[in-house]
Amino acid sequence: LATAWRFAFFGYSATEFSVDELTAEMGVFVQRRFPTARAAVSSLRKDATCIVQMYSGGAQARVDSEESIRSPFTQLELLGAGFSPKRVAFRVGEKPGLSASLITALSIAFMKNVQDSKSIAFSRLLRDVGGPGLALRLSESALYAALEQVAREQSAVHLADTAGIVSLTVEGSRLKLFRRLVD
Repeated sequence: LATAWRFAFFGYSATEFSVDELTAEMGVFVQRRFPTARAAVSSLRKDATCIVQMYSGGAQARVDSEESIRSPFTQLELLGAGFSPKRVAFRVGEKPGLSASLITALSIAFMKNVQDSKSIAFSRLLRDVGGPGLALRLSESALYAALEQVAREQSAVHLADTAGIVSLTVEGSRLKLFRRLVD
């Protein structure tokens, strides 16, 4: 639960930002959340830079250097170029690099962690801290499409609309289903 990563993906609401802006907001977060901690701005800047380079690819390095190897996290397409130089933006929507099975498995894991139930409101999966929608910056339609696809393939997964509230329901062992989805 790295604080910088948790903040960037679960607590930072800006859709477009620079490394400097992310660094400053992480500093405010650390002061509020951990008032007795001493966080050096240089450490926060390194974390912010690392996040941007890991998930957006950063500036292209020379081909013959080790730095030219792109992070596998860029395939998640969570961050992309912003509207101006030195800015990045969270990409909200469908993530072609993520399978519907993986998104559903993350949803089941989140459901298991937040409540001891076999059902969870779709809105929680989409917007709650720690949920797959917020962490992966999925749009409502992208998350629903992934869950719907798996529900068609797996009889233990259901999407239900009761009185206008959509929920994900899992029958049987969530652990067995989770393992089947990620295999």
